[in-house]
Formats: sequence, structure tokens, C-alpha cells
Amino acid sequence: MHVIAADEHPLLRELSSDQLAAFTIDSAGSGLHWPALDLDLDLDGLRARPTEAQAVHRRRRGVALQQWLDIHPEATAQMGKELRQAVDQVVEGKTDLKSQLARELAEACALPPSELLDQLAELQRNP
Repeated sequence: MHVIAADEHPLLRELSSDQLAAFTIDSAGSGLHWPALDLDLDLDGLRARPTEAQAVHRRRRGVALQQWLDIHPEATAQMGKELRQAVDQVVEGKTDLKSQLARELAEACALPPSELLDQLAELQRNP
């Protein structure tokens, strides 16, 4: 069992009690998802010191996104300049994957966004 103090985590600190309670556990059991907020956190990121949690998550998500792009070259082929720049920011760990970007990438591969997020979560767990 893991206990995570929401008030010590930068992302969770901003959520109301109702928002905190409205999460699901991903299919592998290694992360939490808040569907209404489009927020995903893996347990490693949650257990990291609060000052490091966001950076750890962004770096791992960036590596996973690059792996996903390597598997799905059709997504890269359809990217315009702005989308490519946004993707590069995520791949470099400078920002997290926003919902609009996830939707655009999923659409390029004819996937529902939830499937893209599941695939990224799996790649993060098993690089």
C-alpha cells in the first residue's frame, strides 16, 4: 500500500477533495488517471520528492513519446511545424503531454486518445 500526501505533491496540491477522489488506476496498476482533468501520474513520479516529481514524469513521458513515434511513423509524417515543435518539447522533457496534442497524435494514427495514453503508459513502464 502506498500513501501519498496530496498536499506535498505540486500537481495534487491544487485539486479539491472531490477531484482527488475521482481517479482510476491504469490497467497495469502502476499509475493513476483523473479522466475529468486529463491528468496521468505514475507511481514513481508520485513517490519522488515533490520538487522532482514533475521533472521525472516529464522526462519519462518524453522518452515514451519518442519510442511511440518510432513505432508510429505515420504520426510524424502528418505533423506540421507547430505540432512538431510541441512534440519536441515533450520529447525533450520540457513540458508534459497536453490533451490537445495527445488527441492530434492519436487522430493521425486512427486511435482513440485513451489508447494512445495507454500505449505511452506501457512504454513508460517497460522502456
